[in-house]
Amino acid sequence: MLINYYLNLLAISPLAFVVFVGAFFCSLLTALILHEVAHGLVAARLGDNTARVMGRLTLDPRSHWDPIGTTMMFIVGFGWAKPVPVNPYNLRRRVTDMALVAFAGPATNFLIALVAGIPIRLGVVDLRTPFDNVLYVPTGLGGLIGLFLGTVMLLNVLIGVFNLLPIPPLDGSKILPVFLPREIRGAYERLSNYGFLLLILLIFLPYFGLPGLGSIISPILSFLIPVFAGS
Repeated sequence: MLINYYLNLLAISPLAFVVFVGAFFCSLLTALILHEVAHGLVAARLGDNTARVMGRLTLDPRSHWDPIGTTMMFIVGFGWAKPVPVNPYNLRRRVTDMALVAFAGPATNFLIALVAGIPIRLGVVDLRTPFDNVLYVPTGLGGLIGLFLGTVMLLNVLIGVFNLLPIPPLDGSKILPVFLPREIRGAYERLSNYGFLLLILLIFLPYFGLPGLGSIISPILSFLIPVFAGS
């Protein structure tokens, strides 16, 4: 559990713990809020004002906080924000526009990661995340800034990649239908009722010694991190 990681880091380096927790909380709050607001803004641009009417186009964390899902994010490292409501039947091109609405969320996370990675790409600070080595203790202001920015960048890339997986109800499941033939698209959409169960299964498979969600995401992260952080 993530809470165990917090405690281990606190025992090793209280200063690194404060920086990491600050980066983690800032990353999740901005990533989740801006992710959901981006969905609503693009939906409104494409003809669906449901999120605007329901008051969800706001940066107030309370509007996006899911009592179970968001709380789990900070405790176990997995969860979700309260989804911004989108009515696809208000969109001009239901499938294509819904894909654009869905992509807006992960794209926002990648933009945050891109901005956080600028000082790292320029060589001003080193890329550091506490996940590299639990014994890593940053020294000096540069090390602490590298730890903060590295955590922000990594978590936003992770959230973006996770949400692009084509498993309902993730954003990727709204994007994939654009590339599917019409006859296959309907069958895929009917599988949405089982998507959440598949997602939970992939998360818990590693506990039984089987490859799970990490085996899918890790190679993608290994490819993308150098893109955002530079070589």
